[in-house]
Amino acid sequence: MDAFIQKQIPEAETSNLDNLQKYIKEDFKLKRFIEFQKDLTANQINCTLFGNKKILTIIPKVKHEDNLGTVESWIGIDNLSEQITDFDDLLKNSTKIVLDGKEQKSFNKEIEGQWKIVTETENVIETLHLILKDTNQPKIVQKQSILKRGMDYNLDNLFTFTNSFGKEDEGLIFEIDTKNNSTINFNKGKGIINFGRVNENTISIKISDKKTKKIHEADFTFKVEEDSFDIPKSMAEADLVTMPISKEVNFRVDIASFIREINQIFKIEDYSFVPVVSYRTLIEIVVNDILDNQNIDKTESLLKNYNKVIEVGNTLIKDSSLDDADKRVLSALLSSINSKEEREGFVAFLNLSTHGGPRIINKVEAMKKTQEIKLLLGLLYISGLDKEK
Repeated sequence: MDAFIQKQIPEAETSNLDNLQKYIKEDFKLKRFIEFQKDLTANQINCTLFGNKKILTIIPKVKHEDNLGTVESWIGIDNLSEQITDFDDLLKNSTKIVLDGKEQKSFNKEIEGQWKIVTETENVIETLHLILKDTNQPKIVQKQSILKRGMDYNLDNLFTFTNSFGKEDEGLIFEIDTKNNSTINFNKGKGIINFGRVNENTISIKISDKKTKKIHEADFTFKVEEDSFDIPKSMAEADLVTMPISKEVNFRVDIASFIREINQIFKIEDYSFVPVVSYRTLIEIVVNDILDNQNIDKTESLLKNYNKVIEVGNTLIKDSSLDDADKRVLSALLSSINSKEEREGFVAFLNLSTHGGPRIINKVEAMKKTQEIKLLLGLLYISGLDKEK
């Protein structure tokens, strides 16, 4: 059937099928007998004349695309109805909702991702891009771990504080706990902290985001040093591990051998770190042996076990068969390291090298932490005497 002047018909002309008469050739005598049927599935017009069939293709209408822009919104913080004019109506009239490239049945303001709200009419396709972001827990990152005693430090030089929205030092509430360490001076108004005692000092910091109310709290340990760390030659040539009293050791053979090897390696100039890493192992072995000798239950925590030893130290010394001079030596050592801060600081010092700390301590620093091992060896000696009874 050769009745038409063209094989393609604009979609706008198909709303009323009578319009199709003008696409039939003028000299075609049977034009009034042609029947038209629109097939939207195939996007075509089926034309029939006395059983003869002709297909006309529908040319889809090109719709104007209108980008309504991109809006970023924080979940639980921002109000979409305030950010976007007539947002509720836009959702109600939408014809398609897409999240991260996948079409959705409905919009959920609690789900993070890149949303598209599409409204398609006869002539226009409007698209709103919406980026929903969830807030994070505020974050604290320690910048420095080694400080000088008596020096003022601004918190911003020691830490990076990030709020729930990824911005530094904005909208945060700070709480600093010095853990009852009177040698730490914190000026809250100026944000300045000063450490008045060498060795390990631990503080607790809690930050809260004012908008999200989310919290981050953590402990941070600093190694506080004097300005000079030169060790006299006489000290450098001395043993790292020594007995505080003049007694023949009654330790297990393996402990005595371990101590000798640590001291030998410690004196070798080329070795700075190996003996210090072994130093923590020795501390742990000695602490465990003291508890075993006293029939005291152990835990997997060195700090908890060390605290147990220090807590029974005074009784061990007082009830021992040592002479008064040796008791005074051990009592003086115990008094110098008996505070909660000193105990935690010592274990934190050991952990710098062996438990994922930010740095490795060397033997120059270890020479300044010998009081604890001297006391422990004295207590191990006493506990060994008790076991022999």
